Amino acid sequence: MNFQYMANTFSSVLHYSGKGFKCIRVCLVICLSVFATYSYGQKKAGPIKGNKSALKTIAATQTRIIKTQGSEPYDNVNCGLQDKDGNIWFGTSGEGVYRYDGKSFTQFTIADGLCHNTVGAILEDKAGNIWVGTNDGACRYDGESFTNFAKQHGRNPSTIHSILEDRAGNLWFGTTRGAWRYDGKTVTWFLESGGRADQFVMCLLEDKAGNIWVGSWNRGGVWRYDGQTFTQFRYKDGLTDDMIFCALEDKAGNIWFGTRNHGVCRYDGHSFTDFTKAEALSGSAVYSILEDKAGNLWFGTRDVGLCRYDGKTFTDFSEKVAKRKVSSQ
Repeated sequence: MNFQYMANTFSSVLHYSGKGFKCIRVCLVICLSVFATYSYGQKKAGPIKGNKSALKTIAATQTRIIKTQGSEPYDNVNCGLQDKDGNIWFGTSGEGVYRYDGKSFTQFTIADGLCHNTVGAILEDKAGNIWVGTNDGACRYDGESFTNFAKQHGRNPSTIHSILEDRAGNLWFGTTRGAWRYDGKTVTWFLESGGRADQFVMCLLEDKAGNIWVGSWNRGGVWRYDGQTFTQFRYKDGLTDDMIFCALEDKAGNIWFGTRNHGVCRYDGHSFTDFTKAEALSGSAVYSILEDKAGNLWFGTRDVGLCRYDGKTFTDFSEKVAKRKVSSQ
């Protein structure tokens, strides 16, 4: 994915202690637009390019990623994964995949067998294979080499935005042409007919009952698949926005959907409840949802930043709020 409104900089992360945020600069997640001119410990080096002033903020002995494919606006870290061995994987726009083993980065691009250098989704399956969803289909990495899955099965699923492994071991892929399922032998396509715009599948979720939820970015709303049939939910069914970016099932079994224009929407199994700016949600567009151990829900938004919901009230952790607090002290 390469949306201009998504965050471009990842040179620091926020740690929340329960009382406040602390900014921690790390080498693991780095802005792709200001990569270092060289790297300590990277296994594949690229041309010497970069912003020298930005390098001063990073110690020379720290491991860091290098841009090797050139510099393009809005190059992002699109997705991440920690595998069973503890390695951290990063999927990028234009730079392929990076794997960090705690000491050094290893880059994988089309030269190494990757389908495409823009990566929108990464998943490790139960067997330990790493699946990479790219702008040109899916690749499977077995620890030694990549297999171009799309070419192997005679069909190109186009751009992949999400990957899910269900409880039965089937792999689901959300693409710009619908969704497809791989059972280890055959590929089955879903929601692909007549070139409809609502085929653009951005997110996939399996709920506790085993239903597969499919979220559309191009006004298709969401579908629920019970193993036999798809049921679609749109405006007329109570969904407050039919452009869906992300989905999560909370501990209570509610399904939350992050939307393009109307905050988040919660489905309790019977009806939808809308949470927007009127309920103090910090942004109208929600692109990520996380539930912490205490049951709080965290929302990453486009317009402002981060917002937390404790089941009763919303707390805004935006930059504007932080500045107001500082100025009042």
